[in-house]
Amino acid sequence: MHIINIKVHDYTCHPAMPEMVRGMVELNSGTQGVHLVCCAKRPATAAGGSLHDRLVRDAVRQLRRMPEFRAGADRFTFAAGLLAAS
Repeated sequence: MHIINIKVHDYTCHPAMPEMVRGMVELNSGTQGVHLVCCAKRPATAAGGSLHDRLVRDAVRQLRRMPEFRAGADRFTFAAGLLAAS
């Protein structure tokens, strides 16, 4: 799966933990896509990175744990500059 587009939307505060935010991360390859509900801690400072980037990192973490990628039957890559642009 070669990911060419990332969208993050539907940010909501986690009801039990106000320092956490949930968001929907869409990873699209053009022919297929994965929609993941992700969770990330709010950055304490601007130097802590953006909330968007933290949610994308959680999406990548979840993707790596999926059986087809973990077992090596399939792999995923990102379009050049996509992670830096997200």
